[in-house]
Amino acid sequence: MTALVVVLVTLVPVLAGAYAGWRQGGRRMAISVASLMGAASIAGVGVSVGWSWPFGLLTPFVAAVLAIAAVAFALRRYRPPVPSRRERAFGAVVGTLAGTTLAASLWLAAAIGEGVVAPAPETSAAPGQRGFAQELVRTANRGFVRHLPWVGELGDEVEATVAILNSSEDARRRLAEGRQWQQLAELPSYQALLEDEEVERDLESVRNGSVLALYRLQRNPHVVAFMREPTVQEMIPDLRPSVLVKEIEGYETGAE
Repeated sequence: MTALVVVLVTLVPVLAGAYAGWRQGGRRMAISVASLMGAASIAGVGVSVGWSWPFGLLTPFVAAVLAIAAVAFALRRYRPPVPSRRERAFGAVVGTLAGTTLAASLWLAAAIGEGVVAPAPETSAAPGQRGFAQELVRTANRGFVRHLPWVGELGDEVEATVAILNSSEDARRRLAEGRQWQQLAELPSYQALLEDEEVERDLESVRNGSVLALYRLQRNPHVVAFMREPTVQEMIPDLRPSVLVKEIEGYETGAE
């Protein structure tokens, strides 16, 4: 049943992309795909340089969406010649690839959303006890997303992130102790986080499944200042979720 739902949901953007490519032709579809790639580059560069004004940590992604909207508005005035059958066929191929990428992106976003909204259990759930939504995104990643060459290991990292978000608080605490993250508590920016009542309220709201509170948190100046700390930046390269989740699984099964 889960696999069937994944197939049906995945086919919608793939077939829509193929149809749009056939209607528009290869030239227009190529422009659309190039604009998406450009927007992705804007987001990537923005994240790498720590661009956070005016929308907080989401600023690079907001800029990417605005860039896509600007290109879409400009294309409204562009009237290419009627595409030939060969151009339509090429457009269908490009559209299929774009639709496949969109489907993978939606599954990744769904996985992250499910991990954020689902409250962390006191103890880890066994594989047979997973909720339908969690099993759905897990099936989508292992049966579809991870097999796309241009996505690579991103799907596995997102799945690991979801597993960490849904792990027990005790396992996450032991992970922090094992990696000596306690030193972060000595940073002035961390102390400012603890003293910020708004941060405390939003963290509690996030634990209860509020995505809006998560948006407010990433804009909070104390959160941004903490993420920009040199000590935090030095730790980020070693924070691959696929590595951390193995340590968490060890703590949850009682292995040291």
